[in-house]
Amino acid sequence: MKRQQGIVSAINELSGARDLQNIMDVVRLAARDLTGADGVTFVLQDNGNCFYAEESAISPLWKGKRFPMDICISGWVMINKREVVIPDITVDSRIPQDAYRPTFVKSLVMVPVCRQEPVAAIGAYWARIHKASEEEILLLYQLADAASVAMTNVHLYNELNSKAEEYRNLLDVANNEIRLRKMLEGRYEGIYEHAATGIAITDWAGYYLNCNPAYCEITGYNETELQEIAVLALMHPDDHYRCFREIERLKSGGLKSFDMQNKYLKKDGSQIWVRRYVSILPEVKGEPALLLELITDITEIVAAQKELERGRKHLELALRGANLGTWEIEIPTGNSVFSDRWEEMLGYKPGELSPNFSTILDLLHPDDLERVKREYMHSFESDEIFSAEYRLRGKNGEYRWILGQGKILDYNKDGTPLRMFGTNLDLTNQHNLESRIRQMEKMDAIGQLAGGVAHDFNNQLTGIMGYTDLLLLNITDPTLRGYANDVLNAAKRGADLTRQLLTFSRKGQYQSKAVDIHKIINEVISILTHTIDKKIEVKSFLNAASPIVTGDPSLLQNAFLNLAINARDAMSEGGTLTFDTQIEELNEDYCQSVPYDLSPGLFAKICISDTGSGIDPAHIKRIFEPFFTTKAVGKGTGMGLAAVYGTVKHHHGAINVYSELGYGTTFRIYLPLSENTCDTNKYHNDDGTHNIAGTRVMIVEDEERIRKLIVAMLESEKCLTYTAENGLEAVDMYSRYWKDIDIVIFDMIMPKLDGKEAFLKMKEINPDIKAILASGYSVNSTASDLLELGVKLFIQKPFTKSQLIEAIAKIQPA
Repeated sequence: MKRQQGIVSAINELSGARDLQNIMDVVRLAARDLTGADGVTFVLQDNGNCFYAEESAISPLWKGKRFPMDICISGWVMINKREVVIPDITVDSRIPQDAYRPTFVKSLVMVPVCRQEPVAAIGAYWARIHKASEEEILLLYQLADAASVAMTNVHLYNELNSKAEEYRNLLDVANNEIRLRKMLEGRYEGIYEHAATGIAITDWAGYYLNCNPAYCEITGYNETELQEIAVLALMHPDDHYRCFREIERLKSGGLKSFDMQNKYLKKDGSQIWVRRYVSILPEVKGEPALLLELITDITEIVAAQKELERGRKHLELALRGANLGTWEIEIPTGNSVFSDRWEEMLGYKPGELSPNFSTILDLLHPDDLERVKREYMHSFESDEIFSAEYRLRGKNGEYRWILGQGKILDYNKDGTPLRMFGTNLDLTNQHNLESRIRQMEKMDAIGQLAGGVAHDFNNQLTGIMGYTDLLLLNITDPTLRGYANDVLNAAKRGADLTRQLLTFSRKGQYQSKAVDIHKIINEVISILTHTIDKKIEVKSFLNAASPIVTGDPSLLQNAFLNLAINARDAMSEGGTLTFDTQIEELNEDYCQSVPYDLSPGLFAKICISDTGSGIDPAHIKRIFEPFFTTKAVGKGTGMGLAAVYGTVKHHHGAINVYSELGYGTTFRIYLPLSENTCDTNKYHNDDGTHNIAGTRVMIVEDEERIRKLIVAMLESEKCLTYTAENGLEAVDMYSRYWKDIDIVIFDMIMPKLDGKEAFLKMKEINPDIKAILASGYSVNSTASDLLELGVKLFIQKPFTKSQLIEAIAKIQPA
């Protein structure tokens, strides 16, 4: 972008140059600045020699010297009319090594000035091995083309000024003869007629008196036609005022001449850009002063300028589309340039930040400051690309993650870096998403651990509760019965805790039926009205149409109730608890952007909000972890929100939380809508008494203690039992005695053959097999799969004797 601006500025300066030295100075400085070269030379063709007219940072032995064209590289460029690019002069046969050895030059690029018949050459030199880029070569050609036009204009300008002085002397001598005819007569007529620059003489009203052929060619009119109109007839109306203003300044003596760019309308209606130089031809012996106008067609130059500007804007749009901000640092001073997008990333308006490297350091996160400084210094010292991720403080005080990359562009003669250019890419959203994904992965890992712990603990609780049931059948002492009941109640509380763990890890026993979310919410509100403080107002805005989802009504009710109880605890001084529902469509882009297993479609959105104390931002990421709680000891287990999280994940939904300290909290739950509106319930409970005496049951359980417990329970009810320690033994036993077995009770996880494999093999033996799955949890929905494959019931460990008898009674043979 800076190079584009620089070349446009150089072209503008060259178009106004009035002498050769001015042209060489502009070219030399612009070429060095735009290409980053260590030295620049301007070589003129002089009677078959190469004359080194001007140099910058080149050995002084060259400046002012002439060399035959056939022995120097500048001569080669002018003879061949094309550029030369030499990355390493020591390996190029065209380079006279003896001439270059005293200099610091290691590489060069040189282009001809005027590509048809070169009259000069521009060379750029580097003190290091360097292959000029296509962009650098193009910049030199653009300068060369502009210099060629400027040299032609200067030549014509000088010649015309010289001749104009002679014309004025002739007009003095001519005494009453028409000045114009004297100008066209004699030896000067050829210059006027053949000049490439348009020349015209007008009166102060702008009417043409005479025009040369070039002026006619540029405007498309012949001389007679021009003498019938005024300059303003050619000039675009937008430029009239500027022209009037400058003419008035000439009249008042405030100016001796002026030049400007104007839009002219040619005879054919097309529009061109011209550069006009207007000066006064003084009065001669009573003749009024007239105006001399020189014009050059610069349409192509203006088009190139506009193209450069369009390129700059396109680059700016591309950078903005890529979410890239740019920066540039002048290393010795720290002066910097920040693009608009760079500042907007941080919430600032363009130009609001101080343009200095210290601004970047001030905005850096303290934890990143020293690391980023080291990366910058390493880039300065090694010429490697600077690349680092760091945090910058935005205007609102929040830090944003940035990927900064940069490269040294210019060096001093001693190798000291001068300028670095780079880009900033905002990675904040990506970092936030990665953080959420890591959190979800951590939660899944915790879920796996929690499920395993709950499964093993359930086996222990099964033994405790089962054997306590058996003890109660044989204890008559009231005190001992009280102790046994205390043991049983403690085990049941442990079972409740493991049930919550299984809900979190989504490895429990679930129903799958059509659930009306509004009905569940109304039930929760009904419960709350009898339990929460009267200072808390409960509101509901149930706006969702047909909010039917597929799932377990008990789990969903517990989830909503848990969130409501948390809200109650956050409003010790009173407040408002609000339930809100809506139907919302989530598209594929959204589903892929969140760390949940969502499928695009319609969702019921349930918002549960409170006006309580809010949640500390430091705790937000951990609130769904099991056993994490901010409540005092004995006030909570930390399993409530963990169970909510497990319920939502089981229902293929998503949950997020927004909270501000002192203002309250909102939980948003998204559950996919169901097309099934039938209300089915596979798990109907029956508290009646059952007679299962004589039922023949095979127990498949790898833990001996549990196996013996189930046998004791069943034999106390006069059942006949068979036992197997693993799936392989169970299949073998069933193949021999299946006609004598009414019901099979088996565990999910067993050695040799797991529960699913054993059941399928037993079903091959007896397609009408009646089986009960008893497990601490179901892995990857295997329990649901087995129920579909023919298992009659699922019973969750730990279970009591009465629950086991009830399960057998439901499926025992008639």
